[in-house]
Amino acid sequence: MAPGRLPNKRPLLALLLLFLPLAACTPRHLLYQWGPYQPISYQLMQQDPITLQEQIHAMEEHSRQVDSAGGKVPPGYHAQLGLLYAHTGNMERMRAEFMREKELFPESAVYMDFLLAEKNKPERQSEK
Repeated sequence: MAPGRLPNKRPLLALLLLFLPLAACTPRHLLYQWGPYQPISYQLMQQDPITLQEQIHAMEEHSRQVDSAGGKVPPGYHAQLGLLYAHTGNMERMRAEFMREKELFPESAVYMDFLLAEKNKPERQSEK
């Protein structure tokens, strides 16, 4: 090699261009494990929804699987589960799910407190 002359970088560039597309082949890591959350929320809006108990069971089962795998459920998951429990009249479980939502996602605390306060209000008597 002559003094002051740089080595030929074409082979290095060719290798780089060959392996660069492989960098995009890494698996995507999802931040949250959505599971049945979206389909169940959609089912609530349908004419013939699955029963509340089926929805609760599916969401509870998914939550257990995600917890055991070390993953996270998305924001609102435990709030939705709490609302399902409220629809069945199980206020103790509703409160537990709302508190879990607050614990996992502190930014939801104001809304969870609002829902808890609303559920604790006595039923209004309709004026006649």
